[in-house]
Amino acid sequence: MPGFEAYEEQMTRLGPHKTGKSCLYLKNLDAVDRDVLEEMIGDSVNVMRERYQCT
Repeated sequence: MPGFEAYEEQMTRLGPHKTGKSCLYLKNLDAVDRDVLEEMIGDSVNVMRERYQCT
């Protein structure tokens, strides 16, 4: 994941979590908004595909 600076708005909607440098820690998956998590993962995958020119 490219870091969390670009995901500030999503992080406020995500639910209980902690972050490391580029790690997202979720203690209870049932307590987070899975739609927001899916959005963040999709955005992150797209960034990495662009950055490393992957398909």
